[in-house]
Amino acid sequence: MGRELQLTLQAALREAAVRRHAYVTVEHLLYAVLHDDRGADILRSCGADIPALKQELQRFFAEDVEIDTDSATGETRQTLAFHRVVQSAIAHVESAEKDEVEVDDLVAAIFQEPDSHAVGLLRNQGVSRLDILKFISHGIAKVPGAGDGNGGSPAGAPDGFDEEMEMDEGVDPLAAFSVNLSERASEGKLDPLVGREREVERIIHILARRRKNNPILVGETGVGKTALAEGLALRIHEGQVPADMQTAEIFSLDVG
Repeated sequence: MGRELQLTLQAALREAAVRRHAYVTVEHLLYAVLHDDRGADILRSCGADIPALKQELQRFFAEDVEIDTDSATGETRQTLAFHRVVQSAIAHVESAEKDEVEVDDLVAAIFQEPDSHAVGLLRNQGVSRLDILKFISHGIAKVPGAGDGNGGSPAGAPDGFDEEMEMDEGVDPLAAFSVNLSERASEGKLDPLVGREREVERIIHILARRRKNNPILVGETGVGKTALAEGLALRIHEGQVPADMQTAEIFSLDVG
């Protein structure tokens, strides 16, 4: 883990602690990235309005984040989403055989939490994961001249993101732009869904129909739409679905 990344993670933890937030979240991580020169340059080059993002996050922190009333612990805990983002960045670096995790990896990994408020804010500004990958891998800025011109990996340094963009023969586009929730369920990487059994049962009921069997989950960012899909993947893995659905696979596809 590079020194630059360590400073970014420390900044996220410090921001949560100073604001007396009970948890450090993906939003704190994005806020720290916005104050990192490289992180801000990536997002700016992909169309983000950095000052506006900072203001939106400050408003979110002030109005929507839980304050830690138990001052005796003195410890800010990580949310599962925060932990998953960091682990996703580490896993990418290991698979790409890079020496250390950099801010680039962290920015791309944030988009692995599509239900987070952080990703919602980025998407509201027209920033997608594909924009991020294009800039990191090839220095292709969505907004010409917005960055410092140092986009892309150093010459000869494999960043591992090219593989996620290539559509050559032998490369599965679905694997490049989606997450196999069924596979994650079988590996024990999904959290149990609590209190949403009724919604999952309704999804299963609709999917089991012969006609008009396309359930659509509608709601604001952060209400738990992805969690319902993960709950369905768990049900399938545990065999708690009709027989004709027990071999189905659930994918989370990023079309941002």
